Amino acid sequence: MKTTCTIFLLIFTIMQGFSQLSFEEAVQQALEKFDSSKTFDDMKDAAAMFERIAGAEPERWQPHYYVSFINCLLAFKTNDPVQIKQYASYAQENLAIALKIAPEESELHTLQGMVYQAMLLIDPVNNAMEYSAKANASFETAMRLNPANPRPLYLQALSLMHTPEQFGGGRKAALPLFEKANGLFEAFLPENNIAPNWGKHDCSARLADCKEVLK
Repeated sequence: MKTTCTIFLLIFTIMQGFSQLSFEEAVQQALEKFDSSKTFDDMKDAAAMFERIAGAEPERWQPHYYVSFINCLLAFKTNDPVQIKQYASYAQENLAIALKIAPEESELHTLQGMVYQAMLLIDPVNNAMEYSAKANASFETAMRLNPANPRPLYLQALSLMHTPEQFGGGRKAALPLFEKANGLFEAFLPENNIAPNWGKHDCSARLADCKEVLK
């Protein structure tokens, strides 16, 4: 009984702390935690912060987006198919909630493509065709909803770069997409301080790599 009371008190204290912050301030704190993450546990702690915000702000899509995004990244950081499935499934679960809140949000469809790419890794031999097609369809939807969003094009380029040349992939095929995505990144302005704003540095690095190898 004492343990139960302690848990409820802890939850109340956490929620009280978030209530004293504006929604954007709470998300910014969680983003700072995520940006400074160095380990799996750090990333999980950041995801837990976003989950608490989601509990306090059930009508907002952003907290669920970041829970999904972090779990998707965790799936990419492990080679264990069981863990990949665990992280990817939880990413999909949270993304589904976000999509119900904001079905026309380009960033959510971009992330859906990423989650499909993570699901592909559970069993690449058997999943490649199905989930590659699903990922590309999600990226196309994201670009239709917001042609100025650089992330879906960047992820398409990244996927194409890792596709064998005999199947139409490789650096040469990906280069024009990286160039276009890089241009979009240069012009892109996030809607606010908590909007997704990742990928620019990595896209620039991938573009430079493609140009160097193809010289």
